Amino acid sequence: MAGSFEAASADIKGNAELTRQLSMLKEKEGDYLLKVMDLKTGAALGEFLMETGKGSFRISDVVASGDRVAVSDNQNRTLVYSLRSGEQLERCLVVRLPSAT
Repeated sequence: MAGSFEAASADIKGNAELTRQLSMLKEKEGDYLLKVMDLKTGAALGEFLMETGKGSFRISDVVASGDRVAVSDNQNRTLVYSLRSGEQLERCLVVRLPSAT
């Protein structure tokens, strides 16, 4: 779900861990604040900041399980993050092979 810059800024200012993560980002333009919610209860499970290199890519899909968050982007990559720390753990490039006809 997309939110406003103002709402994200308020969330970051009210959260010491997000403030720490923000201070570590090189470029802040085009970055994301990702929040993971429990679909049944609506409870927040965690949140972190995701750097994009000045908006050089867009998120196309997000899947979360436990402390891991897999983010697919429009550059055919899947980036895996820790929900607790926001640290990027893995980066995978997806290459589609031509179909045999």
